[in-house]
Amino acid sequence: SMIDDNELRNPGELFEQRFNKVAVKQGLTIETMADVFLGEIRNNGAFVRIVCRDHEYPDGDMVRVSVNDVIHIRKLVLTGGYKGFNVPLVVGGNKIEFLALNQGDSGPNTAEFIVYDDKGQLVSSKKWNLLTGVKATVVVIKDANPITRNPPKTKQTEQQN
Repeated sequence: SMIDDNELRNPGELFEQRFNKVAVKQGLTIETMADVFLGEIRNNGAFVRIVCRDHEYPDGDMVRVSVNDVIHIRKLVLTGGYKGFNVPLVVGGNKIEFLALNQGDSGPNTAEFIVYDDKGQLVSSKKWNLLTGVKATVVVIKDANPITRNPPKTKQTEQQN
């Protein structure tokens, strides 16, 4: 029919609907996925070092890393070996987001990342399984006036001893 308001349906549309229902039931596709919050870390160092890798099958997974909504690394390809980068910390919250740019050859986008402080001490370790376009977020909080364990000696503390 040449009339736009006909009630004829596209056969491909019907096939696609049936296929999607079967794929979801069989676990071949996931309909939607929300962003993932991986927690809060407190650290008063000048920076944190993040190392990450594809912890399952290295298949070309890629992520974008943003710090406080500014792109820090445009495209990072996750391999079987660890790749690292430093994130300088500002006082307050430091939001680090990993955006899954793809799902490699076999989804989902899988990664393990480890966070070290500026002294090389382990702070956190997490894993994710993300769909394309989904973000994994971790927040590093740096205090304005950190409490020191061994405060420097002053004339007043020396006189008290």
